[in-house]
Amino acid sequence: MPPPQKRPRQSPNAKIGLLQAEVDSLRAELEHLQLGTEAAQELQRSSVTPCSTPRSASVPSQLPLVTPSLDTALPAEVAAIRPNLLEDPLLNVLYPGWPADLPTPTLTFRLVEIYFSRPGIHTGMINQSKFRTRLTLPPTHPNFPHSSLIHVICAIAATTVPETLFASESRYWQHHASPSEYHVRRCKIEQWVCVGQGSRLAVLGLTHLRSAAEPPLSQLGVEPISLLPGTADEDELYERAMTFWMLFLADRFASAVNHWPCSINEADVTTVIPAEGAPYPNALQLGESIFSSVNSPRNSHFCTSHPPEFCGPLQLLLKAVVLFGRVVTFHRRAPESATAKRCKDPNSFLRAFRESDLFQRLAMDVQDFLSSIPPHYSFQHYVFNFSPDDLAAPCLALISGLAHSANILLHEPYICFVWLSAGRVLIRQIAIKQFKGETDELDSLREHVATIVTACRALDIPYGANCAA
Repeated sequence: MPPPQKRPRQSPNAKIGLLQAEVDSLRAELEHLQLGTEAAQELQRSSVTPCSTPRSASVPSQLPLVTPSLDTALPAEVAAIRPNLLEDPLLNVLYPGWPADLPTPTLTFRLVEIYFSRPGIHTGMINQSKFRTRLTLPPTHPNFPHSSLIHVICAIAATTVPETLFASESRYWQHHASPSEYHVRRCKIEQWVCVGQGSRLAVLGLTHLRSAAEPPLSQLGVEPISLLPGTADEDELYERAMTFWMLFLADRFASAVNHWPCSINEADVTTVIPAEGAPYPNALQLGESIFSSVNSPRNSHFCTSHPPEFCGPLQLLLKAVVLFGRVVTFHRRAPESATAKRCKDPNSFLRAFRESDLFQRLAMDVQDFLSSIPPHYSFQHYVFNFSPDDLAAPCLALISGLAHSANILLHEPYICFVWLSAGRVLIRQIAIKQFKGETDELDSLREHVATIVTACRALDIPYGANCAA
């Protein structure tokens, strides 16, 4: 019997080379499968048309995916290879460190494409090209998108697609009613913490956003402290400015709901609301201070001037948020006695408080903003025949809703809301009787309304006359 032959020992470098060759072979096979389905998906691209903006059109997408069809599920060949990230070792090789609570990379990429193909208020804060590029980085890379942000995108996209999109996907959302609910629950607390932290860190670089091409603010060399390096890149300036104003929006909403102090003081803000497709304003372009921009909260015409080249639906919405925040801050800083009495015993103090310069100026700003909204953006003139993909539809409702909420919130603590509720009921009853052609008791109802209007006028409350009109 011949002695057994010894296997030649391989060096560690040779083993690494063999492993790398196997990985390259698997990657080539994966790319081949994706290319095999590209022709079929090309015919269905028209069902989802990605957004094209001046900002994203100049930079080609770096994500090697075709636009998904909403009428088809994942490619059968790809889904068969990787039904679940946790069960398929191939994905652990191709995507090491992929977050375990996210769906497979293929489905995640497709949901991201669907998200950017659906216009909405939330898409303005994220640069599409940069996000797609960062999504192709290894999950362990520091520039890979935060998992909670990916969850938010997947949650929004999942609400706009049929269930057939997930037909070939293992039910990673088990114990939840839908994929969207799963993603929301996975990121809700983390996003809340991130927004809170962001609103506190915003004062270290986002409240005084300037282009690097702009000269220093002070000749004395005293500059606001910033954690972010200066930049003159328009994409980066837009993203930073929009990030700040979305943080401002979240901060004001939290303060309104919980009556907490605002984390961002408007007096410290000089960042301008960015305009889509227009460069971020600077002193060199304007020929004067950046505060001369109509989108600067420090401009005296901020609430009344809305030129179309600088103010679209999103910019008007953020202006309404600023106005709403001013009312919220006003009530937080009002004397306790002014809000506690609730007009149960109206006296000279309440009247003097309503006649104060700050109250009157704020009430005038709200009225001026409502009257200055362009007709094609005015919600009361809007025809309700918009499509679900219309960006203006949710913005218009929020613009009018926030402005009217600010108006109500400003006056409500200083009036007897029971009077206005009774007046509205009486006016509705009068309208019903007039519609039916009934004339009995109309005079009596009108007398009751006149009594309420007289009482409101005695306290300088304009809502009585407005409702009666």
